[in-house]
Amino acid sequence: HYLLRYNVLPSDMYSHNLLLQRRRSDDALRLYLIDGLGSHVALPLNNFIRSLGARTILKHCRKFCTSVAKASGGRIILQP
Repeated sequence: HYLLRYNVLPSDMYSHNLLLQRRRSDDALRLYLIDGLGSHVALPLNNFIRSLGARTILKHCRKFCTSVAKASGGRIILQP
């Protein structure tokens, strides 16, 4: 939700670029992107056109969820 709201574009989303934190108060999980920000493109139009940015963000999120699900043998549901 944060990435989409503020149009923060990930360059890559790998498990070693993410931090998972569980809050003690309510056992909620939070996911933080700690590396892999920015565009690989010389003229990043998706920084300026939000619909293109959202498409890029969702593409990276889907790719990450698929790779984690394959590695864990489980299933992840992406809810933007």
